[in-house]
Amino acid sequence: MQNNMKKLIYILLLLVTVYSCQDNLIDGGISSAKVNKTTVEYLSSNAKFDTVMILFKKAGLLDQLDKLNSTVFIPTNYSVNQYIKQIQAQKQAAMNDENLKYTFNDLLNDFDLFKDSLKMYVVNQYIDRTKLVVATDGKIETKSLLGNDVEVSLVSTKLYTEWLPGSDVRLIHYKSVINGLDPTDNSATPVADRDVDNICQTTGILTTTGVLNVLEDTHNLFFNKRARITN
Repeated sequence: MQNNMKKLIYILLLLVTVYSCQDNLIDGGISSAKVNKTTVEYLSSNAKFDTVMILFKKAGLLDQLDKLNSTVFIPTNYSVNQYIKQIQAQKQAAMNDENLKYTFNDLLNDFDLFKDSLKMYVVNQYIDRTKLVVATDGKIETKSLLGNDVEVSLVSTKLYTEWLPGSDVRLIHYKSVINGLDPTDNSATPVADRDVDNICQTTGILTTTGVLNVLEDTHNLFFNKRARITN
């Protein structure tokens, strides 16, 4: 009886989520899309992005985050911490020294090597879910502020469909396109040329300056292809 009650509560919560979204779509968005803050104000008020915002501020990109009608795909502190671990592992292997340490301060000292890469998280175009719904195949190909090719898309998923049969569940993805879009089967594409796709864990936050989406915590900073460090 207790298990059945838990299932019922879970289903009801999911139904509320579905019917609070237009067109019966679930995209990982927040319950109230509009916030009375600029993108920078919103990010600066959330501890999940405090390390990330140090980097954007040092790069002089706060104005770009707040550029009117821009769309931002922001990584979280987890991505920065993972990147530090990846660089540390790379340097340990290069120096054959497993005790070598690489810290956030070291990252700041190396800042000029990667500061421009932060621009890949900003698109000078207003892209919200409603625009993706009407786009061909639910995809919009464009360029980031860095100038690299990116794709924003709605991708179908089976998440939640067990409890909500017939629902159209699609999540927003942000893809770094490398030397042209990969074919559906990219097994023949050289690894270095394969696109890097990431799911947005929270989407459609409508700030007073634009659209904000949060990349999943497992996003590799700068879409790098280094192995993830689990310890």
